[in-house]
Amino acid sequence: MPNIDNALKRPLVVLLCILLGLIILIGSFPNQSQWFIARTLVNSAEGYDNYIQNYPNSPYLDQASWRRARLKNDPVLYLDFAADFPKHPQRELALWTAAKKLRDPAVYAEYLKQFPEGSQAKAEGFNVNRLRISATVYNNEQKRLAGLNYGKVVDSEGHTYRSIQIGKLTWLADNLNLNVDGASSCFLNHEAYCDRFGKLYNWLGAQDACAKLGEGWRLPSLEEWEALCLNYDPAGNLDKGSSKVFQALLKGGKSGLEARGGGYFTPEGGFIGVYFDAAYWTSSPANGLESYEIVFLGREKRTFKAIAERAYALSCRCVRN
Repeated sequence: MPNIDNALKRPLVVLLCILLGLIILIGSFPNQSQWFIARTLVNSAEGYDNYIQNYPNSPYLDQASWRRARLKNDPVLYLDFAADFPKHPQRELALWTAAKKLRDPAVYAEYLKQFPEGSQAKAEGFNVNRLRISATVYNNEQKRLAGLNYGKVVDSEGHTYRSIQIGKLTWLADNLNLNVDGASSCFLNHEAYCDRFGKLYNWLGAQDACAKLGEGWRLPSLEEWEALCLNYDPAGNLDKGSSKVFQALLKGGKSGLEARGGGYFTPEGGFIGVYFDAAYWTSSPANGLESYEIVFLGREKRTFKAIAERAYALSCRCVRN
């Protein structure tokens, strides 16, 4: 008569042997076994995150990184993949996917730098010549900016600005974005406009904001704005409006001041002019209720001086000696 106890024990022994063998296999080949688990049993972005973190020298790192990027569909991960694996066959697809998602001229330029023929873009029906134009404009702008000796200024709220020496003064090359309670606002009261164009200030708020920027910083006077403009239009046409000053001081101009169309606010008209027009406070009073401003009219392409009520909300640049 067969021994029933032994018959029942045999499958258990076999199972234990298999488990022991798997444990030995996992211990002997951790990369391979963990990759098998991550790929076939887990197959999630989080699983690949853990695998990449725990096995940074794995021979399967490229596959794990590619699968993670595709599952998360994150343009940053696509860019990281393209940078980390320059010889991978999916590198062009990764760069192109990031470019499509970000719509950033810098990424388009990098894609065409690495893949001048733009095969992936062509395969998806994109006009590569238009991409080349965008990339060329971007590269030319980077060369222009590289020729300007910008400094760096950080305010108490952590905002970073460029600064540039023009004549005897150092000017902010970005619109100020420091908060002044009750005296500053965003265009249409939307934070996205502040991120792009800086805040708008009433006259007293602009002076307070420049003082908050740090020791020596102040709101420039009308005379200092006029001296700046004379560098680019010796005839001095700020009363009638100067196209030469407009071109030189505007974003992309040769001065490096990078004036931008941040718009402005008046109690009568509300928020107007964003993307096209800009107005900057000077510290110079015109009379008891108004002060001088420097105005950029985008559609007319000219810069001139004018007078604004002190309750208006305008952009702000600061200077120091």
